[in-house]
Order: sequence, then structure tokens, then C-alpha cells
Amino acid sequence: MAITTFSTTYTAMKTALIGEINKVKTIVAGVPDSVLSGISNRYIVTLRTSFPSGGGYFGGFQNLVINAYLQENIVFDSSSRWDGIVQELPGKVQDFISNAETLANVFGKSLITTLSTRRRWAGSEPLGITLKLQFEAVNNVEDEVLKPCMILQQLTLPRGGVANALGLTPPGPFPFKVSADKGWEDIGEYTSIDIGGFVVLNSVIVENVQVKFLNRMSQSGPVGAEVILKISSYEMLTKEGLAKAYKTIKPPTTGTLGAPTR
Repeated sequence: MAITTFSTTYTAMKTALIGEINKVKTIVAGVPDSVLSGISNRYIVTLRTSFPSGGGYFGGFQNLVINAYLQENIVFDSSSRWDGIVQELPGKVQDFISNAETLANVFGKSLITTLSTRRRWAGSEPLGITLKLQFEAVNNVEDEVLKPCMILQQLTLPRGGVANALGLTPPGPFPFKVSADKGWEDIGEYTSIDIGGFVVLNSVIVENVQVKFLNRMSQSGPVGAEVILKISSYEMLTKEGLAKAYKTIKPPTTGTLGAPTR
């Protein structure tokens, strides 16, 4: 009995300890600290991502930090949708208006007025951003080129279950929480982006990653890569939310900070 009790207690303690270690474990890739300290942070893009790690959803989170050189232009895409007010009316009313319009046309007139062409806001799209990033090996090809490119591509892909028997877990944030033994656990992937210290979005979705490895090879692989990254905000922003994203701060120059606050 004593041995069983000790074994159970030890297993519980080890699981708890591993969970705590996983929660703070951070992997840093991309531009090394030695270069970050000597370059203006206005030319650096930092992505931080956090996702469940280990054996199951309740074993802690893996934190990743990617630093990349910002290249060329930054494209922001914001848009809203507007529907005509006539199209919002019930079908029978639209039929009546259509018939009346046909009758009016017989007399060379139209029921269309400037008022009838007014439109109603039907929602705004999430903010879209397109960035061109560059990775260049200084000390280590794997950590500074291959790994950050792989991680960025992984952000567009699902996670597998046990032999995929339980289905796949979609990438990106998960709008709900699942139940653990006690309480609720957030199982989503969360990614934030800091663009040159002047725009910070705390939750983004990575929609498309195009990697072009440059044909300059070392024993470990290509020593440079260019990435076209397309992301969007997790949800539609408000005027206040966008104003909050535009803020002048000094982005971290080391990998000591973890992923965004969950």
C-alpha cells in the first residue's frame, strides 16, 4: 500500500512539475540576439506563439518566439461590407417594389431615388496584413533559417491526435474551452505579432506562408530564406481596437519573453 501511495504521489508530482516547466519553456528562432542588439528594432518583426504541448492538452504550453528581418513594404488591408436597404426588406415588399418599378417604367419614370440607394453597414472584415520577411544565417543555419521557416509554416497546419484517430486539431485560436478534471482548459494556439514596434496585434491568424529558400547552401542547408507572410486579426477590430494596435513601444530584443498572455 505504501509503495502504491508513493508511486501515485510521485507520478502526480512529476506531472505537475513537467506541466509547470512546459508553461514557461520558450524556444527562440530567427535573428540571433547578437544581431538584434545592433539593429534598429524598426526593422524587426517578432511573432510569439503558444500552443498545448506534451502528451495531451493538459500538459502545459510550448512558447515560441520568432524574430525576422522586415523587408520592403508592409501592406495593411481593412474593409467593410455594405448592403442596399431595399435588399434588406422582406421578399413580398421587394416584389411589390419591383412590380411598381415596372409600372413606372411604362410612363418613363423610375421609383429609384437617392434615398432608396442608401446602404446599411453589414460588417467589417478582420484586418489583413502582408509582410515580406527575411532570415539570414549568422551562427546557426538550423536556428536562424530552417527552424523559423518551419514554425511559420506549421502555424497554418493542424495538430494530429493519437494516430489521428481522434481527428485533427485546427490551427489558431479555439473559441471554446474544454473540461479537464476540474475547471476548464484553453486548448487553442495563440499568436501575436509586433511589427517594428509601431503595430502590435495580440491575436492573429496566420493565413498563408510562402517560403523561398535561397540557393546559397551550407552543410546544414540554405543559409538564407525569404518569406511572404499573410495574417489577419482573429476578430473584427473596432476603431478603438485599431488605435490600440498602433502604439510606439520598444519590442523585445531577446527571447526572454514568452508567448502572448493567454
